[in-house]
Amino acid sequence: MSLIQKIIDFFLGLFGMKKSAPPQLAAPPAVAASSSSSSSSASDTDDDDDDKPIDRQKYAQEQWAETQQGIARFEAGSQLPAGLTWNDPVAFWMKAFGVEEAQMKGKDNDAAARENGFRGYEHFVECRDYVTWKWSVLGTNSDGQPDVVVKDEYTNAMMKARMGQHQAAQAAAANADPTLLQPEDGVTVEAWAGASANLAQLPQNATMAQVAEVLARFGLDKARYDKANLAWQAKMQRDTTAVIATKFGEAFAAAQGQGAGAGEPCTFEKFCEVMAAQAMWAEQGLDVNAQLRAVFGINAAEYSKYSSYWSPKMATDIAMVNRQQELDRKYRAKYQGAASTADDDLSL
Repeated sequence: MSLIQKIIDFFLGLFGMKKSAPPQLAAPPAVAASSSSSSSSASDTDDDDDDKPIDRQKYAQEQWAETQQGIARFEAGSQLPAGLTWNDPVAFWMKAFGVEEAQMKGKDNDAAARENGFRGYEHFVECRDYVTWKWSVLGTNSDGQPDVVVKDEYTNAMMKARMGQHQAAQAAAANADPTLLQPEDGVTVEAWAGASANLAQLPQNATMAQVAEVLARFGLDKARYDKANLAWQAKMQRDTTAVIATKFGEAFAAAQGQGAGAGEPCTFEKFCEVMAAQAMWAEQGLDVNAQLRAVFGINAAEYSKYSSYWSPKMATDIAMVNRQQELDRKYRAKYQGAASTADDDLSL
């Protein structure tokens, strides 16, 4: 399998797409030789050649040449569906994810592809590979080796398309079922989330009077809030489209001052550190809430502000995802032992 196909398959797996037949690119000689060597060869020369390390620069150049050949073949004998261009990858991947969605609904491959503007599934695969090739460059991989790599902008476009598909599905679900966001006992999802956010910011030893004061801002008392809270949580668990969870999250963040346009509640690295620390504390059986207060001086509500701000940004930025993975490894190692203290050089 060529490197570019591995790249394609990686991203298909990352975004939940089914793998399909690889593009028609010949394997480079070095790969073909190592995968088809015969132990019955009359000469030791071939075996010796097979044991030689691959010239990464040469291999990458060969892969790049094959990528360009694939682009030329497509442009000479095929074309993208009307309205799609290779330099608008978000629009292309919205269609590609549409193929996936049709498959999940029981359509066969060709029918799913035709439903989204392709001549058939083979044409879809050709178009998908062509667009991916057009967004590939000859560069270096994560190990610093010469390689054919996909630009971050392309991956970000795929992430945006997936998010767009998810949002469209949520909108359709909300329109199809008006009762989904219907108030529970007169309490809207926004009021429920707002009250929950404000309650979460109270100290653990808050008095009933303080709780009542918070709930009164939303026209609620504790009995009515508790009833609505149980009803909304039950309905949210039945909501497979996450419409309620999304609405709740947006309103919760807004109530805590972390809606759209709010400033950074902490640095991205601090967010990643706190997230990794919580994971390690949970693995060790420690009280995560107590550790948050002892180590970072925050509570779960404060951490939710961090997550509400940074998580949506990561959802459409592969560079941030890669950075988060690096920081996660760093801080998981730091918090593997007993309770630790935060870095002095990192500030909230």
